[in-house]
Amino acid sequence: MIIMAKIQNLNHLVEDKIDQNRINLIGIELEGYYDRKPDTIGELKSDGSLEGFDHHSVDDGDGDCNGECGIYDNCECWSECECEECIICDICNDSTVDCKCTECLVCLSCEYNLERCRCDRNYHKLSSCTDPRCNELGVCEPCKEVCEEIFNENQDTEHNCSECNNLTFSCEQDCGCECDCNCQCEFDAESGVGEFVSEPLKVDEVEDWIYKSYPTKTNFSCGGHCHISLKSYSDYMNLMTKEFYTYYMDRMIKWGKKSKINEGSEFWKRIEGKRYCKAEFNPEDQRDMTGHYDQPRYTHLNYCFNVNGRHTLEFRLLPCFQKDYLMVSGIKETISIVEDYLQNLPPNKNIKMRFTI
Repeated sequence: MIIMAKIQNLNHLVEDKIDQNRINLIGIELEGYYDRKPDTIGELKSDGSLEGFDHHSVDDGDGDCNGECGIYDNCECWSECECEECIICDICNDSTVDCKCTECLVCLSCEYNLERCRCDRNYHKLSSCTDPRCNELGVCEPCKEVCEEIFNENQDTEHNCSECNNLTFSCEQDCGCECDCNCQCEFDAESGVGEFVSEPLKVDEVEDWIYKSYPTKTNFSCGGHCHISLKSYSDYMNLMTKEFYTYYMDRMIKWGKKSKINEGSEFWKRIEGKRYCKAEFNPEDQRDMTGHYDQPRYTHLNYCFNVNGRHTLEFRLLPCFQKDYLMVSGIKETISIVEDYLQNLPPNKNIKMRFTI
């Protein structure tokens, strides 16, 4: 059956009022290594796109470890990667090489943090000071502050995040580091490397589901996909436009910068169109797909309208971050982008789109 729609006024064709939510249900797919199946409702599936894991896939069936899974079980190596680019100042979120924080300044004379430096500040009354009590009962605070500034400006210092205990580690597991840990894992039939797929969720259920379903370990090859179904076909058609694609990418780039995601990390590589996430816009080809793994799907946006009869739009941009809260934030931003775009469409938006159902 062919459905043709020419929309003169979106308000007249959509049953929901313009100020109501336009999203129907959400589906989430999280890729990575699971040491056990999450307690949440969902299905753990094998995924051949994942790389860098030496575990068995979910469906290999023998339930035994192959002895090569060291880096992903009971291992903290990745959380303390010593690559220069993976050691981050937790004050400014720059690498320790690029840190310019005053909180990380160390005095070269006493080797203490500048704020706790034990060197003599030579506090004294300044010639401009008019306080008669200054020097009699001790140097007044204004004079102390000026002396402190003079000391800081002239003292030999260097930035040392480690010495100031301002280090954090942010390894995306794509820096070339290796782990020599020995395998200590215990496999069962519901653990391994794969993709955990949710049942259809309401919008207010998404955050809790992600936190409770997050992989034990992720790496550079892992993606976090979001399927969104809408309450009307007209809204789906409004998202099948280059204008929406541009709007979506602009918003996600702003989100990535605001979230201080490291340059060169998997998120930015996916923005550029890498890792099963091409920077292409192919709604017409994707709309006619019927198979879940058809080639046109591997783009930032996958308009998989006819796949599995669920009429969803798949957002494939996000990696499965090391930090689960970034995934929650990225998915919530995706949901917000869809709602904001549809809510702010001009009232006389003309659309002509063909669907095969």
